Amino acid sequence: MAMSHLTDAGAEQNRISPQAGLSARSIRARWAAGTFVPSEALDLPEGAEVEIILRPVEAEATGAQTGLGRRRWRWLSFGRRRPRSLLGRRWPWLLFPQRRPWLLFGLSLLVYAACRLWGLDRFPIYFFADEAFHPVRAAELAQHGLRSAGGQLFPIYFEAAAQRWTPAFALYVHLLPVVLFGKTVVVTRATTALVSLLAALAVARLLARPFGARYWWSGVLLLGRMPAWLLHSRTGFETAMMTSFFAGFLYFYLRYRLDRPAYLFPAIILAAMTFYTYSNGQIVMGAAALLLALADSAAGAGGRGCLGPCAGLASGLLPAGPPRCARRSPADDWLVLVQAGHARATEGAGVWKALRLGPVAAILVRFAR
Repeated sequence: MAMSHLTDAGAEQNRISPQAGLSARSIRARWAAGTFVPSEALDLPEGAEVEIILRPVEAEATGAQTGLGRRRWRWLSFGRRRPRSLLGRRWPWLLFPQRRPWLLFGLSLLVYAACRLWGLDRFPIYFFADEAFHPVRAAELAQHGLRSAGGQLFPIYFEAAAQRWTPAFALYVHLLPVVLFGKTVVVTRATTALVSLLAALAVARLLARPFGARYWWSGVLLLGRMPAWLLHSRTGFETAMMTSFFAGFLYFYLRYRLDRPAYLFPAIILAAMTFYTYSNGQIVMGAAALLLALADSAAGAGGRGCLGPCAGLASGLLPAGPPRCARRSPADDWLVLVQAGHARATEGAGVWKALRLGPVAAILVRFAR
């Protein structure tokens, strides 16, 4: 079937001579059984001659038949017109497919943040004593001018209990929120929740760049739905902070290995933050640094140009531990710590006695003196 117009503008047209008293007009006709069937009756005189100009009108006819439905439900289609009409005028960058993963990434971060910040004072139902350690000590540190009880400026190790010292870089993370908003359950847990966003960012970008995953933005949602991570990232424990710093370290280290050696600088900074945030983080970071150093040495000399500056940066960060701090501290905290370890090693039994840690502890005591 074919449709045509009787018009001089591109359709079927009847041109009647002025003598006949008929004006030119345009009508539609359908071709059927070898002849044109007009859509309306033609009141032409017998023997009238007309000029026919053909123009196919299948698209217009189809649109006329279903135009109302198409205009009504066009916004539900996933074609090119939907984003152009609804979003493209105000946000034209959404029309580019390469930008859509970043939009989904931003929405995933909003969902993650909402799940972490909603009802922090109601879940978890407890508020443990270790959660209150860092905000309380941060308030004390601010009152003493960023000095410890022994007068040490910017202390790294704090006495959590009798003769039990712990690295407390997380205390400095809580320092500004405590000064601005005070010591509350919501402020303490919200600080940890916001720091855990670093882990979500690192996991998503790890999937994107080193591993080349297509739906890399879903890493934020996968991390957010883990029950253990949901619980710890909504508490004031330093475990979530240490894990977030370690995830950032892994991301920058892999970028250093795959892209540019300059990424080693933020990797070392995050490694030091992991080391001084949590006691178990020292074991994790020490083992990871040893294994990654072996892998890096076996990979070749691709990053030798920055190993010197990074080694200098690491040597400036690592001595912030107990030996140098103890020499500057009037309380001689490191000496007390090593002597306590020496007593446990000599008086203990089983593994501690079999390892014979007494001579090692004695050497450390002489070094601390």
